[in-house]
Amino acid sequence: MQRFKGSEHDFVFACTSGDWTSVMNLLDAVSIDELRSGLIAASSRGHADICKLILQADPHAANYVDSQQWNALRSAACNNHDNVVDLLIQNGVEVDECGEGGRTALRAAAW
Repeated sequence: MQRFKGSEHDFVFACTSGDWTSVMNLLDAVSIDELRSGLIAASSRGHADICKLILQADPHAANYVDSQQWNALRSAACNNHDNVVDLLIQNGVEVDECGEGGRTALRAAAW
Protein backbone atom coordinates (compact mmCIF):
# COMPACT_ATOMS: atom_id res chain seq x y z
CA MET A 1 0.00 0.00 0.00
CA GLN A 2 1.35 3.41 -0.94
CA ARG A 3 1.63 6.04 1.77
CA PHE A 4 0.95 9.67 1.02
CA LYS A 5 2.86 11.89 3.42
CA GLY A 6 1.11 14.84 4.98
CA SER A 7 -2.44 13.84 4.16
CA GLU A 8 -5.37 11.93 5.54
CA HIS A 9 -3.89 8.84 3.93
CA ASP A 10 -1.17 8.75 6.62
CA PHE A 11 -3.85 8.60 9.32
CA VAL A 12 -6.04 6.06 7.54
CA PHE A 13 -2.95 3.98 6.70
CA ALA A 14 -1.95 4.00 10.37
CA CYS A 15 -5.47 2.95 11.38
CA THR A 16 -5.54 0.19 8.78
CA SER A 17 -2.13 -1.18 9.72
CA GLY A 18 -2.73 -0.97 13.48
CA ASP A 19 0.04 1.56 14.06
CA TRP A 20 -1.17 2.91 17.40
CA THR A 21 1.79 5.27 17.88
CA SER A 22 1.24 6.97 14.51
CA VAL A 23 -2.49 7.23 15.16
CA MET A 24 -1.73 8.94 18.48
CA ASN A 25 0.72 11.33 16.82
CA LEU A 26 -1.70 12.26 14.03
CA LEU A 27 -4.94 12.30 16.04
CA ASP A 28 -5.02 16.03 16.76
CA ALA A 29 -4.06 17.01 13.21
CA VAL A 30 -6.84 15.27 11.26
CA SER A 31 -10.31 16.49 10.37
CA ILE A 32 -13.49 14.92 11.73
CA ASP A 33 -14.08 13.18 8.39
CA GLU A 34 -10.54 11.77 8.41
CA LEU A 35 -11.00 10.59 11.98
CA ARG A 36 -14.23 8.83 11.07
CA SER A 37 -12.71 7.25 7.96
CA GLY A 38 -9.93 6.00 10.20
CA LEU A 39 -12.50 4.37 12.47
CA ILE A 40 -13.99 2.48 9.53
CA ALA A 41 -10.49 1.38 8.46
CA ALA A 42 -9.50 0.23 11.96
CA SER A 43 -12.84 -1.54 12.41
CA SER A 44 -12.39 -3.50 9.21
CA ARG A 45 -9.05 -4.84 10.48
CA GLY A 46 -10.15 -5.50 14.06
CA HIS A 47 -7.91 -2.90 15.71
CA ALA A 48 -10.07 -2.38 18.80
CA ASP A 49 -7.42 -0.32 20.61
CA ILE A 50 -7.34 2.20 17.77
CA CYS A 51 -11.13 2.21 17.51
CA LYS A 52 -11.35 3.00 21.22
CA LEU A 53 -8.86 5.84 20.83
CA ILE A 54 -10.85 7.35 17.95
CA LEU A 55 -14.14 6.99 19.81
CA GLN A 56 -12.64 8.83 22.78
CA ALA A 57 -11.66 11.69 20.47
CA ASP A 58 -15.01 11.71 18.63
CA PRO A 59 -17.90 9.86 20.32
CA HIS A 60 -20.12 10.48 17.27
CA ALA A 61 -17.72 8.64 14.94
CA ALA A 62 -19.47 5.34 15.66
CA ASN A 63 -22.49 6.45 13.63
CA TYR A 64 -20.62 7.96 10.70
CA VAL A 65 -21.71 6.61 7.31
CA ASP A 66 -19.37 7.24 4.38
CA SER A 67 -20.28 8.09 0.79
CA GLN A 68 -20.58 4.39 -0.05
CA GLN A 69 -23.07 3.83 2.80
CA TRP A 70 -20.46 1.99 4.86
CA ASN A 71 -19.88 2.42 8.58
CA ALA A 72 -17.62 1.04 11.30
CA LEU A 73 -20.18 -1.49 12.54
CA ARG A 74 -20.70 -2.94 9.09
CA SER A 75 -16.90 -3.09 8.57
CA ALA A 76 -16.34 -4.92 11.84
CA ALA A 77 -19.31 -7.28 11.46
CA CYS A 78 -18.51 -8.27 7.88
CA ASN A 79 -14.95 -9.11 8.91
CA ASN A 80 -15.91 -11.08 12.05
CA HIS A 81 -14.35 -8.69 14.54
CA ASP A 82 -16.69 -9.32 17.47
CA ASN A 83 -14.50 -7.34 19.87
CA VAL A 84 -14.91 -4.22 17.72
CA VAL A 85 -18.64 -4.84 17.27
CA ASP A 86 -18.99 -5.00 21.07
CA LEU A 87 -16.95 -1.82 21.49
CA LEU A 88 -19.08 0.06 18.96
CA ILE A 89 -22.31 -1.12 20.60
CA GLN A 90 -20.98 0.00 24.00
CA ASN A 91 -20.32 3.40 22.40
CA GLY A 92 -23.87 3.81 21.14
CA VAL A 93 -23.63 2.79 17.50
CA GLU A 94 -26.98 2.66 15.74
CA VAL A 95 -27.35 -1.07 15.11
CA ASP A 96 -30.38 -0.68 12.84
CA GLU A 97 -28.64 1.72 10.42
CA CYS A 98 -29.23 0.52 6.88
CA GLY A 99 -26.56 0.84 4.27
CA GLU A 100 -26.52 0.11 0.58
CA GLY A 101 -29.38 -2.16 -0.42
CA GLY A 102 -31.27 -1.44 2.80
CA ARG A 103 -29.27 -3.97 4.81
CA THR A 104 -28.24 -3.58 8.43
CA ALA A 105 -24.71 -4.55 9.50
CA LEU A 106 -26.00 -7.90 10.75
CA ARG A 107 -27.71 -8.68 7.48
CA ALA A 108 -24.68 -7.52 5.47
CA ALA A 109 -22.39 -9.75 7.56
CA ALA A 110 -24.65 -12.74 6.93
CA TRP A 111 -24.81 -12.00 3.21
